Amino acid sequence: MSPVGLWGNALPTSFSEKAARGEMKPQSCDGCLKKCSRRFCIIQALIEARVGNLDKGLVFAGENVYRIEEILSVKDIFARFFSGLDYRD
Repeated sequence: MSPVGLWGNALPTSFSEKAARGEMKPQSCDGCLKKCSRRFCIIQALIEARVGNLDKGLVFAGENVYRIEEILSVKDIFARFFSGLDYRD
């Protein structure tokens, strides 16, 4: 449950586990959201995840994330997408 009362699918990290237990109270708050439980600072958690700090970061994923079998680069995704196509000018 996000601090604004909406459900979200977060990947399991040490942060998400602590947040679920209510152990991530923000040390300060600038009041960026009108309705916020202040269970944790969602803005700061997203920023931390963006810079790769998953101990303090929150990563959201779609509900079908469990179906992912491998993580590919954008280059590889496009290579697979276009493989086998016949390009003619």
